[in-house]
Amino acid sequence: MAEWVAFSTLERLGLDTVAWRRRRALAGVLEHATLIRAGLDLETHGTPQGFASWRQREGTLPTYQLAFLMADYLIERRGLVGVEAYFRSFSSSRDPHKNFPLAFGTTEHSGLARPA
Repeated sequence: MAEWVAFSTLERLGLDTVAWRRRRALAGVLEHATLIRAGLDLETHGTPQGFASWRQREGTLPTYQLAFLMADYLIERRGLVGVEAYFRSFSSSRDPHKNFPLAFGTTEHSGLARPA
């Protein structure tokens, strides 16, 4: 999410675009080992320890590109406010399985449709 906010800020300044960063990230992750091997396991990669291990094992750039694309996906579908609400929900509960449905109205594994 931090990269999305940074790229969005650069876009507002006329120095970059989120769309260009999205295209670059997509090109960079098409051959990402995690996706080729078994798909993205949010239980493993979604913890601080899991993310750090994943980054060390598979490299910083592709890992951050994939994380940026996941944040971009959520923001495009539910808006920055929805993602901020998700992070705020951790002040009252550390349980992502509880917080995700509260913020987005669906589970992590069911996918997100565009809001009406």
